[in-house]
Amino acid sequence: MRLEIILQPAKPLDLPIHYGSHLRGFVYSYLEPKVSEYLHDHGYQQSTNSSSYKMFSYSRLSGHYSTYHHQTKKQKRIVFDDKISFMVSAIDAEDIQPDTAAPQLDTLLGFAQNLLSTQNPVELNGVSCRVIGVTIVNSPVIKADTAIKIRMISPITIHKTFKYCDDSKGTYYYYPFEEAWQEKIFNNLENKAKALHWQNPKIPEGSYIKPICVNRADKKIINDLGFWIEGWLGEYEILLPENFFWLAYKAGLGSRNSGGFGLFEVI
Repeated sequence: MRLEIILQPAKPLDLPIHYGSHLRGFVYSYLEPKVSEYLHDHGYQQSTNSSSYKMFSYSRLSGHYSTYHHQTKKQKRIVFDDKISFMVSAIDAEDIQPDTAAPQLDTLLGFAQNLLSTQNPVELNGVSCRVIGVTIVNSPVIKADTAIKIRMISPITIHKTFKYCDDSKGTYYYYPFEEAWQEKIFNNLENKAKALHWQNPKIPEGSYIKPICVNRADKKIINDLGFWIEGWLGEYEILLPENFFWLAYKAGLGSRNSGGFGLFEVI
């Protein structure tokens, strides 16, 4: 499921230019408590010690804004002076293999109900906001075994960690023109399928994702709770089996999806 959320702040909404953690906190605040707790504390895993996946993502905020430099906080900030909107996307219960340890959760159903049923304004970074709309976004029509053009609406990121000679850790972010980039993106998608306990979590040969309109301006460097993350916007062509396409569409491509990365639209 994918939702578009429209909010009307009671006053100008002043945020750090890197506001992803604030938007993530908003999403967690209005999820159903059992869903929020499970995703925050556990997430979907293939096994107890394997990587955890939250299986949701969201876009950046849209709306009229201005930016300024806060002298005291010594940071660039963004101010939205009217209504704002953003999209949030997540897997559905039907995407989870039944009779497994993974709970059958509809992540966004309760989220939408909570936003629409609240009698009080919701809050984003301490600013009261009136909920103007919560709309289900129509799913794109795709054809089986056909390449699809997509546009990233939040940056796609994939990385590896390594150790320096002194045993300190470093992070390398792949870029879309590297040969290993597709491999890492698909490995991540297969791991998500494994975490949902799919019976056949293997992307077949012949599948691909490749950049078709990506330039230097599409590279984004974003700070999330003190960590600098490199990601890419731009347009891509993707060929995947339908089940893997919809998993990527709902949960996001690449890593750090619950940090606001990897959401795309079909063009």
